[in-house]
Amino acid sequence: MLVVYGVFQSTIENSQVLTFQQTINKNINARISKAKGKSTEILNILSEVSLGYHYFDIAMVFRNSMFINSVMTNSEVWYPIKENQLNGLIKEDKSLLKKIFQVPISTTNCLIYLESGQIPLQYIIKARRIKYLHYLLTSPRGEMLSNVFNAQQRNTLKGDWIQVVRKDVLDFSINDTFDEISRKKEDSFKKEVTKACKKFTFNMLMKEKQKREKGENLHYKNLEIQSYLINEKFKYRDALFLFKIRTEMLDVRKNFSHKFMNNMTCQACNSHTDTQQGILECSALNSVQTKIKYSDLFSTDLNVVEGALNKYKVLWKKREKLFAEK
Repeated sequence: MLVVYGVFQSTIENSQVLTFQQTINKNINARISKAKGKSTEILNILSEVSLGYHYFDIAMVFRNSMFINSVMTNSEVWYPIKENQLNGLIKEDKSLLKKIFQVPISTTNCLIYLESGQIPLQYIIKARRIKYLHYLLTSPRGEMLSNVFNAQQRNTLKGDWIQVVRKDVLDFSINDTFDEISRKKEDSFKKEVTKACKKFTFNMLMKEKQKREKGENLHYKNLEIQSYLINEKFKYRDALFLFKIRTEMLDVRKNFSHKFMNNMTCQACNSHTDTQQGILECSALNSVQTKIKYSDLFSTDLNVVEGALNKYKVLWKKREKLFAEK
């Protein structure tokens, strides 16, 4: 039994499944084109309006309202759909976020989401499916969707939509039975799912972070936009600069080791490996070693971060000037 664009089908021939797959591919490709357009629209708005320290907060609102809600309409009933069919949309979402933060496409994906407090597209779909499950469970008996959904519960086949949503419920650690879910109020259940989605997303992103080389200095307690991105202490450009430091995307050779494998030496002093931390020790930039700790740039105390960042910016500007003169 399958769900195709919100309609349950009890028997579908293989040739029809192929046709549905082709239809879904066409739909996904159309959504990808729409995603590109929405990304351009969002970036144009952000470039034309002066938002100050509200920039990133509003950018995330645009991502969720203009991009996600537009591109992911009815995604809860996309079926049958394979994970690789979503890759194009996921790629566009990552691309939008990286353009907002002005970092290279090679920036570690999990750090983008952890810093911005955003939920990746594939997990948003899981949450939408679970919320749609509640709609099906509470639909009046006798309606077509309710009847066919109940039939699917009685005779579940491998790959059915109901199997997919059951895994979603399990992934989100929602321990209620379908009967218990059906007795919950819609608003209350939606809030529960949203909370469970954030927790699941955070755990998945942290697991991914543990596998990456970058981000050792970053520590998170939950999924929320990092405070320096929405605090008036940090101007837009300063927040962008700090974001690059935290995600290890400043233009130093260690951060792009795939390009400089044969020569990782600092081109300013030729005496140490060219790293973000090494800038504090570079003899070409410091007549006396700068009295800040690299770890201060990652402190939870924004006053400490602000002071360290201001001193670090001085060294970075010296470095840029030195390289420009060479």
